[in-house]
Amino acid sequence: MKKSLWFVFLVFSVSCSSTQSSTSAQSSATAHRSIKVYFSDFTQDVPGQAMEDTIVSEIKAAQKQILVQAFDINSDAICKALRKMYTKHVRVKVLVDKRYMGEDCVTKFENRGIPTRPDDDPAFAHNKIIIIDSSIVITGSYNFTEHAKQNVENLLVIDDPLLVQQYSENWWSRWNESK
Repeated sequence: MKKSLWFVFLVFSVSCSSTQSSTSAQSSATAHRSIKVYFSDFTQDVPGQAMEDTIVSEIKAAQKQILVQAFDINSDAICKALRKMYTKHVRVKVLVDKRYMGEDCVTKFENRGIPTRPDDDPAFAHNKIIIIDSSIVITGSYNFTEHAKQNVENLLVIDDPLLVQQYSENWWSRWNESK
């Protein structure tokens, strides 16, 4: 049963990412939708490196705003990319589980003026979400940590206006609840 569900999910994911028309006459009213799926690759020395590289690449492509919601965040590459984008005047806001507020990466965010809040109510803040320019959502099991590169993980990069809106609404509700 589990294998069947994963197969259906993968087929859906692949079909979503290939829905773009090959003709240039595609209507501008048609919303672009895609889902890119990544998994740990244990044929590589660092199984999750491609996922971290994807996250960093998406962060570096941001033009206006990056909203982060994380259980923990201590990946050097991800933290540096977020700080760099903040210095380029991209609005960055970070929600992190209260147990990880003192982490080096989070402290550096706070020291540089990046708005950071503990997400601590009503339970563990176990989300792993990055919303970029209100147009892309990055989510999955992949924690934004150094250790995640060695785990069996998955990552989704979602470009779908409706899903991005739903993730954004949830992010802002958590931000407004957190102080």
